[in-house]
Amino acid sequence: MPPFMIRLLSLVPLGFLCFVPLTAAAAAAPEAALAGSPAADNGRPMLLPVDTAPLIIAGGKNRADFAVEIARSDDEKARGLMYRRQFPQDRAMLFVFAPEERVVTMWMDNTPLPLDMIFADKQGKIVYIYEQAEPFSHRLISSLHPVSYVAELRAGQVKAHAVKAGQKMLHPVICGKCA
Repeated sequence: MPPFMIRLLSLVPLGFLCFVPLTAAAAAAPEAALAGSPAADNGRPMLLPVDTAPLIIAGGKNRADFAVEIARSDDEKARGLMYRRQFPQDRAMLFVFAPEERVVTMWMDNTPLPLDMIFADKQGKIVYIYEQAEPFSHRLISSLHPVSYVAELRAGQVKAHAVKAGQKMLHPVICGKCA
């Protein structure tokens, strides 16, 4: 199974698997069926535009601002930071599952940089943090709680900015004009 499909399946809640029917042509030549889609990555990184509004993580006296790339489509969420060898310390990738809120699983397949993952509910409240995700690992990383958003940062940024559960992620995608 191609790596992007495995990552996409990892975004499906545990215990629930959906199968997408393939046409006869797609079954015979799945690579051709995917050509032109973001999922047909051919080992190249996906580069999303940086949003005009920063992702803000705030709580108490702490505030950290990150330039943010937003992964909205299933293909974008499946690829994430795969193959990215460069990702600035002040950058985040925000995965949007809203309006749905569910337990999300992620992994580091084809991801060469160690990452911190921040899981937030539909109001942007951080409910779980996973630090130092190991590059290229197939270990499933669960949100443990229903979430609508996941932010990936370069490893060490959670600690550097004292990000904690209970703080808020603020961005117009999450809370309108709150940021």
